[in-house]
Amino acid sequence: MKDIAQALGVTPSTVSLAMKDDPRISQETKQRVMSMAREMNFRLNPHLVNLNQKSHTIGISIYGYDYANHPFIGGMIGGIEAEAAKHGFSVMLCNNNTERVGNSNKSFFVNLAEEGRIDGLIIHRGHPEDIRKVQSLGIPVVLLNTHQETLPDVPVVHVDFENAIYTATEHLIETLGHRNIGFIGSSLYDQVGRKGLEGYKAALDKYGVPFDESKIRFAEYDDPEQEYKIAYDLLSSDNRPTAVVTIDDYFAMYTMNAAYDMGLSVPEELSITGVYDFPTSAMLSRPLTTIRIPLNELGMKAFSLLNQQLQGVEIPQKQYWIRGDLITRKTTRFAKT
Repeated sequence: MKDIAQALGVTPSTVSLAMKDDPRISQETKQRVMSMAREMNFRLNPHLVNLNQKSHTIGISIYGYDYANHPFIGGMIGGIEAEAAKHGFSVMLCNNNTERVGNSNKSFFVNLAEEGRIDGLIIHRGHPEDIRKVQSLGIPVVLLNTHQETLPDVPVVHVDFENAIYTATEHLIETLGHRNIGFIGSSLYDQVGRKGLEGYKAALDKYGVPFDESKIRFAEYDDPEQEYKIAYDLLSSDNRPTAVVTIDDYFAMYTMNAAYDMGLSVPEELSITGVYDFPTSAMLSRPLTTIRIPLNELGMKAFSLLNQQLQGVEIPQKQYWIRGDLITRKTTRFAKT
């Protein structure tokens, strides 16, 4: 189906709907699809016996079930479920990390697609070849907060980390008078880390604060020990920062722990900011200053893009960015003069 879609300049989901004789697709498009299918000697995959039946279910695929307990994922899922219910869809949560079919290397969500058990897929992290396989079955896909350079045609909804880190850094400089500011981010191999660093540099540049690479640290997500160690390392360096901008609230919490273990007072000696505003962030002994990201909105936008594709609507814009708002609490204060 993907080859037919490319040849005609339409989406795989449009091809799928046309082959199902869906009334939402014009007769002209149906004729073009069937003509191209004959020209390409297209034959329907025999595994797709249920393809002409709607499951009224969408798949949500995440990287490992343990990650489902992360408030970032939970917030997004809540937004997807709310919008899906309004449109008569149920959701099925599946795992694209550990769950495989038999002895194969095929992701579980590919099996769901082949069996016709899902009409569409929203995915957070996944192998490009698996995503292409789902698309080839005429099933639309939306990516969540991930970037695949090999999948430029797949709509993506991102958290705008560049804007979030820019906003936090600007607040520390313009409002609170800090100029010695560190940045702790996720890996530079990760889009989140790269975008965060860009926002940090942009804010420094705007206010004439020199960029100092020695004030930058990176750690992998979901590695608390490493996140703590790189924070401790940064705070142990010469000319210790008076403020640290971190890529998310968990990084901020580990930075606070490192500061406390070193005998530093937050925010009297060190200001710290996060991103997301997780439920626990406001309940710390020192409630966290952070950038509140509307995670429900992220999920709702993802479902909207998926639903449009299910209706046969082309999605011309492929990248969508969700911005957050600064929430000031007790982990930041004016720089000492």
